[in-house]
Amino acid sequence: MVSDQAKIFLRYVIFAIGIGIVIFVVTLPVYFSIIVPIFSLDEKSPYVHFTPFSFVQANDVNNFINERYKTDISPNGSKTIQLEIDKINQIDDRNAKLDEIFRWEMNDWHNPNWEPQNFWTYNNTLIYYSYKLDPKKLKANLNFENSQFRPQTPDGVFFADDPNWLAYNKVGACRELSNLFSYMAQKSGFESRTVKTAWDHQWAEVKINGEWKYYDPWCAVEHGYYNATDGNLTFKNKWFNEIGKFRDNCHDKAYLNWYNEESGITFYNVYSDFNIKENPVVDPYFKNSLINLYFYNPALHFRASVVYTFSYFSHDIKNL
Repeated sequence: MVSDQAKIFLRYVIFAIGIGIVIFVVTLPVYFSIIVPIFSLDEKSPYVHFTPFSFVQANDVNNFINERYKTDISPNGSKTIQLEIDKINQIDDRNAKLDEIFRWEMNDWHNPNWEPQNFWTYNNTLIYYSYKLDPKKLKANLNFENSQFRPQTPDGVFFADDPNWLAYNKVGACRELSNLFSYMAQKSGFESRTVKTAWDHQWAEVKINGEWKYYDPWCAVEHGYYNATDGNLTFKNKWFNEIGKFRDNCHDKAYLNWYNEESGITFYNVYSDFNIKENPVVDPYFKNSLINLYFYNPALHFRASVVYTFSYFSHDIKNL
């Protein structure tokens, strides 16, 4: 006959096993969608995509790319940037400098969202995509930014945020485009930063004559304002203009935005003049608002590696 103590012990064992099963069921999808992504979600059918994943192959590919980064990608990317900066420095007009940066960046730039038929996974891994199987045209998969196979520089900068990587490969979407543009603008003597919205978009801002204006290279092509084959800037005011016109011209869902920042964690009152940093950034939309909301941003780029921008600060919520 089973004693009462044995029954109690058995109940605890069954309870522990049940808890373990629940934890396993909950964490397994998280592990295989974030830490080691083998599936991704899509807005279109079939909605969920599964891809076999080899730990050994992923590790080998990362090691190969890391070695290439040190011997080829970083030095040649840096050289490419410096050659362009030297060219920009010969231009006196500040708007013309930005035009030169824009044209240089968009020349031979490839975005998998614009031409999906030309992109494949690199070396049969999910970590990188390549344009037409060209090993010099690679894009780091953003799904791996927080994974144990994170594609990054020796200093821990995610490749999508590294200017040398971007200048060398010239492949990516809005994040890569805005990061490289903002970096080049800063190197050319402008104040510049990148802005991210909660609705999956990132763009650059530059300060012209004391006023911040948005500059969105992705917007230029996405909405048909610019064709890199002819370099026509007729509709430049669509992708380069006052902040208040951004949603009308580029991204109508940019309601909650923040500036990228090195430190990664900051408290702000996003609707008023107050913030805890010196020389606060104040958005005119919030200046006279009666609403106060404290916004906590726990390093939304995870390993906050966008080192060429200034501060997180939500802005551009119209007419509350």
